[in-house]
Amino acid sequence: MSLAIRFSKTSIPDLRIPLPAPGTSTPVSALKRQIRKARPADTSRRRLRLIHAGRVLPDTTDLSPLVRPIVDQHSSVTASLPVGEDGEPLTIWLHCSVGDQLTDEELSRESDTGQGPSTIPQPLGFDRLRSAGFSDQDIAQLRTQFNRLHGVAAGTDSDAARQLEERWIDEGASAPDTLPDGSPVGVYEDLLLGTVVGFFLGLLALFFLREGSIFTKRQQMAIIAGIIINVSFAILRVYY
Repeated sequence: MSLAIRFSKTSIPDLRIPLPAPGTSTPVSALKRQIRKARPADTSRRRLRLIHAGRVLPDTTDLSPLVRPIVDQHSSVTASLPVGEDGEPLTIWLHCSVGDQLTDEELSRESDTGQGPSTIPQPLGFDRLRSAGFSDQDIAQLRTQFNRLHGVAAGTDSDAARQLEERWIDEGASAPDTLPDGSPVGVYEDLLLGTVVGFFLGLLALFFLREGSIFTKRQQMAIIAGIIINVSFAILRVYY
């Protein structure tokens, strides 16, 4: 049984690493160090992001709880095989995204992750995203867009701005995806916008439908409904 690492750069061959022993704590940061040691020429100073089942694994994630259900399922399947058949050996695949060059400070920070208790204050706001593999540039761009959308002035106190980001992240993570009546969030806004555009622009709105990046699918359907209403009113005015 092993972990198989497939890299985003096809020039780097796949890497197999033995599965951590049951009951042992193996953080993602430790696995990254093994990868750098096994493929130093391609990964020693590169930003690595490990992905499993479409989710980026933070450096502090313990691999044991992640692989245990897969190992247990494989063991139960193997036990049900006829006598004499061992089945295929278990291989758990992880994707490794190889990114930009890391600074000495970032490498040191990654090496210190999971090594023991730290006296460094916990990151706040979007700084928390570093543990998910976001670079400083990614966080800076996200923070700039957030400040622009929420009207945060450039001279705002950094602690207050971080608290605002914290509140936005926490509320966004716990926000329901549906309204009390069961409708998806934003459905009424999309229907109203699409209907108004289709009604007032009429057949001209069809040109906007050709650009799929402007309106969502729901808005496009509402635009068609608005066009139909516009045409219906035109027919009524002509014949009545």
